[in-house]
Amino acid sequence: MISPSTDPAPLPRSYAMGTPAPETHILEGEHEAEIAVIGAGICGLSTALHLLELGREVTVLEAGEIGAGGSGRAFGLVVPYA
Repeated sequence: MISPSTDPAPLPRSYAMGTPAPETHILEGEHEAEIAVIGAGICGLSTALHLLELGREVTVLEAGEIGAGGSGRAFGLVVPYA
């Protein structure tokens, strides 16, 4: 039987823990945007991607870490250990 201590291919506790954060910068001063998407979770990033694919200019604003809010925590788990 496989257990966490004998697993030959252990998984990170979460995707975010095993993946470096993308480079971002702090927005300062005045900016103009054709479309501003507030929130860089699954819905915000999907919206921005689809708008970009339609040729629109999009700015995504996120107060915290990308995908770390509800998008990063709303998941079910399939635990391979009994």
